[in-house]
Amino acid sequence: MVSDSFDPASLRAGLAPLRLAAPPEPVGAEQRAYLSHYGLWLVDDFPGLTAHMGVVAAGGERVAAHCWQVAQPRGSVVVIHGYFDHVGLYRHLIRYLIGERFSVFAFDLPGHGLTTGQEASVESFDEYVAALDACLEEAFAHLPAPYHLMGQSTGGAVAMEWFLAHGHTRATSPFANTVLLAPLVRPYQWIFNRWVYRAVRPFINERPRTFANNSDDPEFLRFLRDDDPLQSRVLPVAWVTAMVRWKRRFLRYPPTDVAPLVIQGQQDKTVDWRYNMRVISRLFAARIVYLPTARHHLVNETEEIRKTIFEAIIEELA
Repeated sequence: MVSDSFDPASLRAGLAPLRLAAPPEPVGAEQRAYLSHYGLWLVDDFPGLTAHMGVVAAGGERVAAHCWQVAQPRGSVVVIHGYFDHVGLYRHLIRYLIGERFSVFAFDLPGHGLTTGQEASVESFDEYVAALDACLEEAFAHLPAPYHLMGQSTGGAVAMEWFLAHGHTRATSPFANTVLLAPLVRPYQWIFNRWVYRAVRPFINERPRTFANNSDDPEFLRFLRDDDPLQSRVLPVAWVTAMVRWKRRFLRYPPTDVAPLVIQGQQDKTVDWRYNMRVISRLFAARIVYLPTARHHLVNETEEIRKTIFEAIIEELA
C-alpha cells in the first residue's frame, strides 16, 4: 500500500545512516510527510527537542531508527514494538515519555515498518535480538543514563530473550528498569492453533492476516485497517515457525533476578496471558500489574486506560 503522502519503499531506500553525534540531517518532504502521518513530528511541540531518523546496520538489514533527545533528560528509554507494528504506531507513548523529560530511542524490527527484511517475518528471533544489540550500541554511546527498556508484545519477547540469552542479572544489566507490555510467550489459543499450524505448514507459505480487535479505541483499529501503508496484509508461516523455535529455547533458560514491571490486560485475546504470566514469573523476578478492561495493544488503548498505563510506567522509571 502507498500512502497519499509518502511511498514506503522510496522512503526506506532513501534513509541515511543514523548519526547521533552530528546535528540532525535536514528533513525532506517525504520524511516530513511520514512523521506527520503518524503524529511523530514533535519538534514543534517540545522546545529544545532534537530528532534524528536514519538506519543502523544489523545482520545484513537496514534497521530504521528514531531518536528524540530532550533538554535536561531524566534518562533514556529504548522502545521495542510488537509484531505487525512499527515506530509510527507508538506516538502516544513517545510523546508521553518526552513530556516527562526522557530521551527516546525506538526502531523498526526486521521486516517491519521502514526496516528491510522479509515482510513481517524472520527465520529466527535472533534477528530481532541482533537489531536490538545494534541499536543499543548507538543508544549507549550517545544517550544519557539511566537507561530503561520497554517492549510491547513481541517486543517484550525480544527484551526477555536479550536478557536471558546474554545471561544478564540485575547486577550486570545496563538497564535501571524494564517494562513489558502484554509480552509474548505463546499466542492466544495456541493449544488449538498449533495443530492448525502443523497441518498447513507443508502446503502454504502465508495466509491472509486477520485484523483483530486488540484495542478498545475504534479510531486506532480503523487506522490500522485503512490508513497505515506500513501494515502487512499477510501472516507468513515462517514467522510462526521462528516463534515456535524461540519459545522452545526460551522455556529452557535458567531464571534471572532481573525484575521487570509487566503490565497485562485481562481482555487480551492476542497472547495467552495466563500461561505467559506463569512462565515470566518463573524466569524473572517480575512485578505484574493486571488491567481488567484492557485488551492487547496497550500503547493504543483508550485514553483512560493509557493514562493508567503511562502513570505506572513513569512511577517505575522514576
